[in-house]
Amino acid sequence: MKFTIIILNILLFSVTISSCQKNNNSRDSLDVKVKNTLNSKQTIDTLKSNNNNFSLLIKGTKNYDILLTSVQKEEYEKALQIKTAQIIDKTTIPSQINVTEECYTVTTGTRTIKNCLKDDEQLISVSYRGFIKNLNSCVVSENWFESSISNLIINLEDGSTSYVSGDELIFSPNLKFLYSYANDGIDFDGISLHQIIDKKALPILITDYSLEEKYKFEFSSFNKAYWVSDTSFYATKDNQYYRFKIQDKQN
Repeated sequence: MKFTIIILNILLFSVTISSCQKNNNSRDSLDVKVKNTLNSKQTIDTLKSNNNNFSLLIKGTKNYDILLTSVQKEEYEKALQIKTAQIIDKTTIPSQINVTEECYTVTTGTRTIKNCLKDDEQLISVSYRGFIKNLNSCVVSENWFESSISNLIINLEDGSTSYVSGDELIFSPNLKFLYSYANDGIDFDGISLHQIIDKKALPILITDYSLEEKYKFEFSSFNKAYWVSDTSFYATKDNQYYRFKIQDKQN
């Protein structure tokens, strides 16, 4: 009799252990499944947020902010199709302008502006960029050793000047703003935005390595931009597409 009771107890104990292990295994499996599902959903949401809802407010001068947002490739390509007038006319050279391989001389109503290679050993070339009829100004470029190109905008009437560094000058349709860029400069690397006031270009944003660190964004990878209005333009970098919107704080 005692022997029979002992056998029954052993069998009952074995069934209990087996049941507990099965329940524990089921619970562990469920936890893993739920955890993985949550992680997957969170990862997808994060990527979706970065790609479609990217937004960065960049502080410009006291009157302007620049809102940078991501856009779809199709929207960027539409901007490329917009035809804009060629603002800088490279074929027109007013009589007040004389440019050679060594020097340039621009005679205005108030003064003469001149620079030659022999005057500065860091200056390696000068060239004529063109004439801006609406500003009654010409653009000459100074290419400096180990630095980005300096574009000098010279008003032919009053002799006022504006330096805008960069590889190319890209004006908004009605010459309200000016965009430029450089990828290999030392004094300037990234993008610049200028406002045109009284036929002069006044800076509202010039990026450099310190701004890239501040905003955790690489501005130096941008190249040419395409204006779609006087305050909005599109640009691309690293196969991503962006819209820049210049916002007037006074309005």
